[in-house]
Amino acid sequence: MPRIRCLLGVAAFAVASLLAGCPEYTDVMGDDATHGEDPTDADDDATDDDDAGDDDTGDDDTGIEDCTYHRDADADGYGDPAHEVVGSCDAPPTGYVDDDGDCDDQDATVHPGADEGCDGIDTDCDGALGPDEGDDDGDGWSVCDGDCDDQQSTTFPGAYEQCDGVDNDCSGVIPLWDRDQDGDGWSPCDGDCDDGEPTIHPGALEVCNGLDDDCSGVVPPGELDFDGDGWSPCDGDCDDQQSTTFPGAYEQCDGVDNDCSGVIPLWDRDQDGDGWSECGGDCDDGEPTIHPGAAEVCNGLDDDCSGIVPPWEVDIDGDGWSECGGDCDDLDAGLHPFTMEICNAVDDDCDGQVDEWGVCDGAVMDEASCQALGGSFFTANGHCYIPHAGQGPWHSALAACEADGGYLVTIADATEEQFVQSVFPHRFWLGFTDASGSWEWITGEPVTYTHWSPNEPNDWLEPEDCGESAAMGPWNDLWCDDPYGWNEGYVCEIGS
Repeated sequence: MPRIRCLLGVAAFAVASLLAGCPEYTDVMGDDATHGEDPTDADDDATDDDDAGDDDTGDDDTGIEDCTYHRDADADGYGDPAHEVVGSCDAPPTGYVDDDGDCDDQDATVHPGADEGCDGIDTDCDGALGPDEGDDDGDGWSVCDGDCDDQQSTTFPGAYEQCDGVDNDCSGVIPLWDRDQDGDGWSPCDGDCDDGEPTIHPGALEVCNGLDDDCSGVVPPGELDFDGDGWSPCDGDCDDQQSTTFPGAYEQCDGVDNDCSGVIPLWDRDQDGDGWSECGGDCDDGEPTIHPGAAEVCNGLDDDCSGIVPPWEVDIDGDGWSECGGDCDDLDAGLHPFTMEICNAVDDDCDGQVDEWGVCDGAVMDEASCQALGGSFFTANGHCYIPHAGQGPWHSALAACEADGGYLVTIADATEEQFVQSVFPHRFWLGFTDASGSWEWITGEPVTYTHWSPNEPNDWLEPEDCGESAAMGPWNDLWCDDPYGWNEGYVCEIGS
């Protein structure tokens, strides 16, 4: 049987159970007198092996190599360097391992490679405490204690918060007064007097806003509104001692540039050269014949700026004609120059004749007949206007009106236009065309009135040969086939 040399610890001789069947063993601690060897036997000492050729290399008589093992009392897989045995390399004794790095064999949580905790113990047996267990900055706190920056001695739990943008007391929050909330590089404790506005901070450029932009504690005088009119000199107030003078102020008749525009208003001057300015009483400073004291003429205007238009210049019945303009009955809108004469024993057209032109020789369109056709009767000319809604080309509207015994509407004056637009307050075709090269009414009647929009007609992109009226507005030339469907209908006119 091979000899096993054993290092026995305190009371560790219980491992003798492992040595059952061994005739002898060697205690490497030097205590071998009671374990199968005779101290009086000259051939049996601790330094000699049974084989004269053996030495202290630990090989037994059979030539099997021995290994050193260390006690693992806490069963953590790491041995105690102070307790070792030498045995067969085939298998370690129970309770022993071939590692000797355990620095506390009574605690299974302590061994090489263990995680360092916050317990003040060298848990991983590297000869030093964990990095979070030391107080690197000497402030009396470790990371384990709650120090959130162990390289800065002014930062630890309970520390005084300083103006440095750092969480000095490790509370997890930097005080509002120590933060730059508007991103301008300054915090309130640095001197930012408005940390909600990035353009306001120490050293900022002063701008015209009535604010202390540079946090100097003073608003520049040029930004102040001394006269309380809501404007400062840097805003454009040209007289900050006069509350009625500022940009946008109402211009008064005082020869002063009240609105700070740099120009005295036109109405404070005599622009038409009649000796009167608007604020001096001229009610039309663009017309030299109109001013206080001027002679009244038949034009429906207040020529003398008295505030009253003479009654004989006023169109009382709204037919577009006044008494001085030739209306022979200004209380009857059906009677005025150029209206259609009808058989009624009345001088309808104010030409001094009654029922001329043979109007009593045939029937005349009347309101009842017009309403029966679904139209609206215009007493000013005795015509009936029938509206038709729906998109479609100009020629289709023309044909439809002719089929109804009428024609596509024509406009003789502003009064008729207003009436037709009230009948159909949408975009509608007019019986007006320049297909021949000049604008003509389809009835052949003379063109006595037009109401084109600015810059119309213009033949936009391509010839626009048909006229239309905007909804309650001026006229426009349009493509006769209306490819975009802009037109909304047409009005048929049926005369006497």
